[in-house]
Amino acid sequence: MAAIPPVEKARHERMEFVHMEQKYLLRHALEEDWEQIRNLYTPEDMGSFSVPEAANRTAFLTTISSQNYFWAVCINMGNGKMEGSTIVQIDHENRIGRIIGLVVDNDALIGIVIYKLTEFARIALTERENILDSFYMELRTCIPGVDFEHQDLATKIFGIYPNLKKVSDYETLLLLVFFSPSVKERRYPGIKALPPEVRQLYSAAASNLHLPDVPEVAESGFIPAVAEEKQPQKIGFEPITAKMFIQRRFAQRKKTGATNVRYFSFFEPDLLLISDDGTTEVFVYFNRESRYCMLIAENMKRNIYERYLEEVCNTMLVLGARYVEIMLPADDTELLFRALRARFIPSAYYPCMHPENGFLKDYVVFSRTFEAFDFNKIRLTGKAKEYLEHYIKVWSKFYLANALPLIEEV
Repeated sequence: MAAIPPVEKARHERMEFVHMEQKYLLRHALEEDWEQIRNLYTPEDMGSFSVPEAANRTAFLTTISSQNYFWAVCINMGNGKMEGSTIVQIDHENRIGRIIGLVVDNDALIGIVIYKLTEFARIALTERENILDSFYMELRTCIPGVDFEHQDLATKIFGIYPNLKKVSDYETLLLLVFFSPSVKERRYPGIKALPPEVRQLYSAAASNLHLPDVPEVAESGFIPAVAEEKQPQKIGFEPITAKMFIQRRFAQRKKTGATNVRYFSFFEPDLLLISDDGTTEVFVYFNRESRYCMLIAENMKRNIYERYLEEVCNTMLVLGARYVEIMLPADDTELLFRALRARFIPSAYYPCMHPENGFLKDYVVFSRTFEAFDFNKIRLTGKAKEYLEHYIKVWSKFYLANALPLIEEV
């Protein structure tokens, strides 16, 4: 008799909760839910958030039966009305998940339904069936009814994405992470010290999981004053946009270990930057609608890594990008310093993110943005505010230090 796949088993989980004397049911989406789910996602939602899984009935039915998805819904048990829905996309190889398509119908319930949907998915996927070590979501900061200081979601916040996504305007999003209870047992112990800009971010994230303190370390000793080899006078990149060619080349480079894969779960490169001398390749995911890009893999020379990052940013700016992101392992101290040298700002810290050699390694999210910040509409408190204040502090250090005397004179 064939074993039942673990995602299929997770789909049989059920949870109930009571809120304001009303009972609600959390379960996996069923075929007969299609009409209610379609009504949850308004045309405005579909235009702002790409959710092809909910675009039509065929896509919906394919998704709820796929082993790569877990679709959670919240039902009012009194009247049968669907109050919320979300999808967890699953990367089985790396045991990580990503929440997409989160929608709540009733603004008065939005905080409690978001928390209950994500907690239901966490229990089903990390505890009951041990499918994932963690999953994450990017949550808007301007959601009415969500109190990031006092609600249970506060302890799930591990950073911010400043000016990341254009919904009605450019918005700062929060990174929320949901963990298996056993992740700390397999966390990589090799992080001995962190750059000050990263260490402060780590301290905020570590308090959520009760991780041990990590001291700061100075840059000297990690980046030589003189490079080990002669540096090229000029670095330039040529963009390649042939998608099928890029994906074949990326698969080949991964197979041979000829590139450093920084992150690729749920994203495939659709842009390749090749250096003028043909020796350096940078694989990029580029969302042209939101003008956001992620460096998925590269073989940039380590001893001048910051110079390559600078030129990648220059190239992407010309191509229309307004936000560049890269993820680096927290234990690679030299690389962290080199990213800081290129004025990439650490904005999120994801503990126990990626399985490597039997351990789960921490990763740091770095970003550069080319748009003017506008945080006037953000009303954050508690942990979320702490991350935003840290980001502004580091950004000011990197970009305003020389101008501060002039500002004081005005």
